[in-house]
Amino acid sequence: FAGCRYVLPEGGPVRVGWETTDLTSDGVIGNPAGSNAAEGEQNLEEMVERVEAMLREIATFEFRS
Repeated sequence: FAGCRYVLPEGGPVRVGWETTDLTSDGVIGNPAGSNAAEGEQNLEEMVERVEAMLREIATFEFRS
C-alpha cells in the first residue's frame, strides 16, 4: 500500500456508502443552516474531485499475486 492515499487496509480519507444511513445512524449528513448555493457547489466540486482521485487509485492499484 506504499504510495496509496485512499486504498488502505484500514480505510482512507474518503468514506463511501450506498445510502446516507451507511454514513450516519439517522441518514443526515451535516447541518445546512447558514450555508448557501455557492458553498454547496464548492463542497460538491471538492467531493467529486476526491471520489475521482479514489477511483483512479483503485483503477491503477496493483494487486500482489
